[in-house]
Amino acid sequence: MINVRIQTDSDSGSVKSIISASTKELRDIYRPIKNSAQSETKEPVCIVAIIDKHIIGAAEYLINKNFVLIRNLAVSPGHRRRGAARAIIEHIILTAKNTGKIKVSLSTIKEAGAINIFLHMGFNVDSALISKKFEGVHCEQVTQVNMSQSI
Repeated sequence: MINVRIQTDSDSGSVKSIISASTKELRDIYRPIKNSAQSETKEPVCIVAIIDKHIIGAAEYLINKNFVLIRNLAVSPGHRRRGAARAIIEHIILTAKNTGKIKVSLSTIKEAGAINIFLHMGFNVDSALISKKFEGVHCEQVTQVNMSQSI
């Protein structure tokens, strides 16, 4: 059974390892555009997915006025396709419902191939546009797909 909880300080090493592995794979597809600064005004909530006391996934979310934004969803390569991402997203959706929000949203890069996963989880495509934050590994444009699920 997969459990999801708030990340603790003692989880940071495992979370960094999972994010590093996931990011390494994505950097074969796309990378941040140099000088595309990202400003943060809110501190995200960090959560982890656990099986048998082992952290297998992580994500962050931001609670906004009417919606919750999911960011940085990552699952350990050895534990993919076993429900960890679904468990994390379901936890965030429950949090959104419990705080009176009307939807959950996320963004993904089309070229990374995760759109169908999110569609299967009940998300809808809201928009698709050329990313201003990321580019392909050969400096080509990539498409940012914004998705949401009403709750």
